[in-house]
Amino acid sequence: MNKRKRYWILMPPFFITMLIMFFTLPNPYKGLSVIVVLTFWVTLWIWNYFGDKKQREIER
Repeated sequence: MNKRKRYWILMPPFFITMLIMFFTLPNPYKGLSVIVVLTFWVTLWIWNYFGDKKQREIER
């Protein structure tokens, strides 16, 4: 699977979750919505790592 496709599969749910958290959390806790962004990137990196690893095994 293409890395761009993985990105666009993950982006909408994480973006919507971040917006919901940003607008519903009280003012001192709005910064916690950044955790969603960090979780998005970690999830994407892990998915790309295992996807590339699987692709290399198939090519062998």
